[in-house]
Amino acid sequence: HNIANANTPGFSRQKVTLASIDDSTGAGLRSSSFLKVGSGVESTMVTRSRFELYDGIFRKVNQGLNFDQKTEEMMHQVELLFDEPSDRSLGGIMNDFFNGWLDISNAPQDIAARQSLHSVASEMTDRFKRIYNSLVGLRDDVNSEIVAIPSQINEIVREITDLNASIFKSEAQGQPANDLRDKLDLLVDELSTFASVRTVKQDNGSTTVLLGNKVLAEREAFTELSTKNIVLEDGTVRTTIVSSDGLGFEPSDGKLGGLLNFRDNVVTNLLADLDKLAEAIVTNINFEHRVGFGLDGLNDRNFFDPNKKFAFNMELSVDVEDVSHIAVSIDGSRGDNTNAFNLNALK
Repeated sequence: HNIANANTPGFSRQKVTLASIDDSTGAGLRSSSFLKVGSGVESTMVTRSRFELYDGIFRKVNQGLNFDQKTEEMMHQVELLFDEPSDRSLGGIMNDFFNGWLDISNAPQDIAARQSLHSVASEMTDRFKRIYNSLVGLRDDVNSEIVAIPSQINEIVREITDLNASIFKSEAQGQPANDLRDKLDLLVDELSTFASVRTVKQDNGSTTVLLGNKVLAEREAFTELSTKNIVLEDGTVRTTIVSSDGLGFEPSDGKLGGLLNFRDNVVTNLLADLDKLAEAIVTNINFEHRVGFGLDGLNDRNFFDPNKKFAFNMELSVDVEDVSHIAVSIDGSRGDNTNAFNLNALK
């Protein structure tokens, strides 16, 4: 049996426990004045070579591994969105934008240099919006992955309760249920990929399984997980996981914990930081730009639309659709380039 199952996932090597036959009646013994021969040995039970402490250690490490692997997978996709370092990354385009002010300073009246700056600035606003929308899309994808997990967990838990019933029936008849217990432990190992899992062996031979703080399987009874949509103040729909008792389930470990952390913390913080960066650019560029003068000798114009100052809606102002209105001069003269230097210094 051990050899045949050497490559079976989850199989534990089994061993026979032997004990001497107690023949107190003397039947079956051959004896003489100098020699007595016993009745030999009998097999009393077949046991698994399994150490529950190691199971607990493995599951704890496994849930941490799956949390980190899922986080790495998601962060790799974030890196692709920012495309750093490269000339066409957000940082590269921002660098081109600020260098555009230096190019204008070399030829304050050159319309081509002004048009080039306007094009780069427009590309920068598009990149902000594209990254923001891609992060929102990535968050939606993660949310969809979270929605699919409860049904996977429920299927595993149902199998565990079925095995609990089979183990109880087998051992009640005096038959070892080693292979059934191997299957149950393998399912518990699989649960540890989703969240932290603990098991408690009951006196009747059944196994109680806790996932996070939820008792999901106890004897032949199980608790199902389901999803519930919550609409946040900003209109975002967030899926939460609840158990059949109506209480929330938010594990901090395993694949599920990694997905929840990425969706609710990592992406949220990235979007907030992206908005903060866009707002800083719009606010500070506009402040300096309004001080300067265009080629027509007028000032108090915005470079970016002040009403669209976040990453998701960042736009150039209609004030600079005519690139001659870009405020390069600080004193109003057509050849002055002081304000272009001031705007470059904001970098």
